[in-house]
Amino acid sequence: MKALVFQHNLAREAASAIGGHLDPRAFVSRFAAVRLEEVGGVVKHAIEHYFDFVSRGLDLTPVITHRFPLERWDKAVLAVKNSRRTGAVKVLLEPAR
Repeated sequence: MKALVFQHNLAREAASAIGGHLDPRAFVSRFAAVRLEEVGGVVKHAIEHYFDFVSRGLDLTPVITHRFPLERWDKAVLAVKNSRRTGAVKVLLEPAR
C-alpha cells in the first residue's frame, strides 16, 4: 500500500508542476521511502543516483515497458502494482504536449 500511496502522491505532485519548473529530486525528500545505495563510493538515495545517470546521458528508453498520459496515472499505478500480470518494468507518465 505504501508504494501505491507514493505513486499517487508522485503523480499528483507532477500534475501540479506542469507548466512550471519540475525538480524530480523534490520527490525524493517528500515522498520516497529511504533506499540508500552506494555508487562509486557515494552513498545516497537510489533515485538520486538514477537522476545523475540520466543527467550524464544514460538512455532509459530501452527499459520503458509502458507509457501512459499523465492524466491516466491511475492506470500506470495499477500496471506497476500488477507487474507480474502486466509485465511492467519501468512505466513512464507523459505530460500532455
